[in-house]
Amino acid sequence: MSNNNNNLVRPDGSVNCDNPRVVAALVDSMGMILTRLFHDLKANPELLDAIPDDSKADLDCVLQTLRMIRNNIGVEADWFNENQANMVPTIMRESRETSERRAEAVVKAMLAAGFPMDMVPPEFRPKPDAATTADALLDSLRADGIIG
Repeated sequence: MSNNNNNLVRPDGSVNCDNPRVVAALVDSMGMILTRLFHDLKANPELLDAIPDDSKADLDCVLQTLRMIRNNIGVEADWFNENQANMVPTIMRESRETSERRAEAVVKAMLAAGFPMDMVPPEFRPKPDAATTADALLDSLRADGIIG
């Protein structure tokens, strides 16, 4: 497994959980969010009293489980003791960009193979800009003889 920033996502755009640094970032991020939530609950006695004791124990168990997972990820890496949550926006951006590039490649391949644009899945179709949409609409109106 690689411990670097070069393979945060897979070629299809999915998050690369084979990279321990990616898993550490996700675990750290979840831990930070849940810890803040649990501290807010504990600071509000009315809310805390409304939670059954079994559920309180479950909440503590979740944090303990995340801590155990995180303590076993990247043990020998130079970033082991550093919070990796700040990598999550980068991971998500790379995932989105890779997915978009993959969709563009699929569209180009389909069009090159002779598929008409209406056969391209809607989520893969390029998003036209306002000027292109207006030109197409005006061309259609002219073709129908509605405008000259």
